[in-house]
Amino acid sequence: MNYIDLFRREIVEDVAQGTLKPDEKETIYSPDRRYYFEATPIQSAVPNLNWSALQIEIFDSTTTERIGRFIRNEDVYSYYWLDLPQSRYLFLSEDYMGESVFDLNQKRLYGYAINHKEEEGFIWTEFIPSPDKSKIAIIGCYWGSDYGVIVYDLKALPSLPLPRLLEFTPLKRDNVSWLTDSKLKFYNESSHEERVISFE
Repeated sequence: MNYIDLFRREIVEDVAQGTLKPDEKETIYSPDRRYYFEATPIQSAVPNLNWSALQIEIFDSTTTERIGRFIRNEDVYSYYWLDLPQSRYLFLSEDYMGESVFDLNQKRLYGYAINHKEEEGFIWTEFIPSPDKSKIAIIGCYWGSDYGVIVYDLKALPSLPLPRLLEFTPLKRDNVSWLTDSKLKFYNESSHEERVISFE
């Protein structure tokens, strides 16, 4: 079940009395500089609560038009600009344990959030697309657990959650890279062991 609508209502309430910290704002451009986003911390107004969210604002560089805005429930973030033949996306989750992609062509945000009381989500930290961009290996972790990698099928974009093709944990000193569009290599730096997984 997708709890994104509930998540969005609750996060707006949580930060309603918070304070934006523009002096800590970060600006991140897409590789071709056509788009950029600004990430501005929001400090909680609750006394003795050391918690910050993020305001994410997305802009078209050519017009400086703001084309998207959302709140993320964690001030640490990972992102990826994905260019496909007919579409462009920004991967940056609203719920740090969920999934979100912003369709830059359609100027629309798609999100998926879990019920935090019942389950744990995979926290995205690094993005490794296949050469043909039909799949993406994302390194991350479940809260308090070892890092691992999940390979997602991108053919259904922008529908979320993304279908999972493989989950591999724990990922300790492994480097992850694509050999071909359908072969993913795990190489352990300490043991020099290599493992190749095929999706053919």
